[in-house]
Amino acid sequence: LEEKYKLLSNGQKIIDSLSKAVNLIEEQGSLDNISTGIGEIAHVLDFDKGIEEVYNNILTAEDLLSNSIRSLKYYIEDFDYNEAEFNEVEERLDGINSLKRKYGDSYDNIMSYLAQKEKELDVLNNIEEIRNNLKLDLEKVTKKLLSSCEELTKEREKYGKELQESFVKALMELNFNQVKFEIKIDRLSHPTENGMDKVVYNISTNPGEPLKPLNEVVSGGELSRIMLALKSILANSDNIDTLIFDEIDTGISGKTAYKVAEKMGEIARNHQVLAITHLPQISSMADCHFEIKKVVNNNYTETLVQKLDQEGSINEIARLIGGDEITENAKNSAIELIKKSQEYKHNIK
Repeated sequence: LEEKYKLLSNGQKIIDSLSKAVNLIEEQGSLDNISTGIGEIAHVLDFDKGIEEVYNNILTAEDLLSNSIRSLKYYIEDFDYNEAEFNEVEERLDGINSLKRKYGDSYDNIMSYLAQKEKELDVLNNIEEIRNNLKLDLEKVTKKLLSSCEELTKEREKYGKELQESFVKALMELNFNQVKFEIKIDRLSHPTENGMDKVVYNISTNPGEPLKPLNEVVSGGELSRIMLALKSILANSDNIDTLIFDEIDTGISGKTAYKVAEKMGEIARNHQVLAITHLPQISSMADCHFEIKKVVNNNYTETLVQKLDQEGSINEIARLIGGDEITENAKNSAIELIKKSQEYKHNIK
């Protein structure tokens, strides 16, 4: 359309230029002169065949020029400026330019938009069929989902009982002597990303207290020990790299403290364990120690963290045993405690 519009809108210029070209060639006798020249060269051929190639080239040029002039005359005679056709082309181009302004700045963008709308129209024309197919797909998927939820519930009930028993045993080893614990699984009315169950950990840490959700009844120290018990059971199956325990020694001492340390040693086989503690039993189980202390410089408090060497670790554990004054007995006790802890870690299966 653009080429045709360009041709029609410049029709008069085209005819004028071509007519002038034909007249210039014919009126100035170019063709006659070439023909006369060819005749003169032909006379020479009788005496010297060496210019035969030149003769043939000029003969060919005359033929091409004659044919070209004839073609131009035919073109001029056949050229027909049709105003109605010009108006039609102009109108169609205006329509396309209007589409460009509305649907894209190029023909390809317009066609892409058209294809998109045709696809949407096809969906609308077949909406009932599509809706019915989607309903069937939804029914299949829902049936599969409910079946999976049912299987998940059975697995939870099965392993929940095992976990409940193991968990109570682990808690009792961590000084929860009269603890009660249950895993309550309630059925939901609809599936979620976790199935159709609401799982609540209920616990009672003191005699006479009713079972309540875990997050409602425990202190920070108790929660750390409860997490420690849980992690000691799940240590080989979860994907958590680092565990941090703070206040895990709250309210415990003696044998119970060492039991807590043993649990942390077990977990440390498969995880990085960071613990803040003031108990020598727990400290002695660590592979590496850092001393944390606060100092005041120019009325500004700073917290300093320093990695301890072997001697530093022994001294700090001795300080936890005997107080600020480090005695030989305290140091010997620290060394014995570290040795005992390292032997325990070495023998963990």
